[in-house]
Amino acid sequence: MAPYRVTLEFQQPGGPPTQAASEHLLERLRAAAPEADVALELGIGRLHAGLTILAQGPDEAVDRAVAASREVFARPATRIDVASAEA
Repeated sequence: MAPYRVTLEFQQPGGPPTQAASEHLLERLRAAAPEADVALELGIGRLHAGLTILAQGPDEAVDRAVAASREVFARPATRIDVASAEA
C-alpha cells in the first residue's frame, strides 16, 4: 500500500461558507474517511477537498475518496486529481 493524495473540486454557489459551516464539513468528511488525512480549501465559487489515503493504487484511492465525499457533499465533484503522496 502507498499513500495517494486525492483532490476533489466542488462548485460552491455563492460566497464561501462560514467558519462554522467549514468546520462542520471538515468534521463530516473526517467521519466519512477516518483513515485519511483530510483538508479543505475554500474559495469563492469552489471548494477543494484533499484526502491522503493509503491504497493499493490510485484507482482505489480515488474510489475511496469519492465514496467519502458522497456522504458529505450533495453534488459530484467537478474535478478529481490524484498523485502519489510518498515523500
